[in-house]
Formats: sequence, C-alpha cells, structure tokens
Amino acid sequence: MYTVWIATPASAFAGVAAVIRHRTTIVPHHPVATLLTGGAYLLSRNPMYTGLALVYLGLALLFSSWWPLALWPLVIVAVRQLVIRPEEQYLTQRFGRTYTDYRSRVRRWL
Repeated sequence: MYTVWIATPASAFAGVAAVIRHRTTIVPHHPVATLLTGGAYLLSRNPMYTGLALVYLGLALLFSSWWPLALWPLVIVAVRQLVIRPEEQYLTQRFGRTYTDYRSRVRRWL
C-alpha cells in the first residue's frame, strides 16, 4: 500500500516536472510546445491524471469515506470526456503520425 502512496504522487510530479523541463504547458486546452514521450510518459500518456486519480481513490479509502468512492467512476469519466478526449484530438492534429504512433505504444492511464 505504501508503494502506491509513493508511486502515485511520484507519477503526477514526474509528469509536471517533465512539462516544466520541456517548457510546455500543464494547462489543458492550451497549445503545447512539444510532445512528451519519455520519463513518466513512457508508462502512461497521462501520468498526472493517473496519479491524481489514484491519490483521490487512496484518500477516500484512507478516510473510509464511501461517497468519494461512489463518485470516483464519474470523476474518471468526466476527466476522460472533458479533458483527455479533447487533448487527444488536439495532439493528433498537432503532431499527426508521431502522436498516433505514441498512442499505439503507450496506454492512456497505466
């Protein structure tokens, strides 16, 4: 369990660090300067969202709160529909075949 607590925030922080290091943006729906495919992005196309989703789940379990657990699937669907799907469409338009190839190699979440 402690591994999950360390790995999930590490995934989110590694994603943010890569974005900062490559001088692009972490803000959804803003133009990106480069396609990140290394580091945390080798394991997940969305390491920040994956890390935050697992932290959310872990905190709900830690505090033994049922309502965040009940809402978790809705949160995941909302993030996927409202944030990830538009990002993927944008990245496909922006980077074309490079993104399509990356997308075929790396999972969306984990």
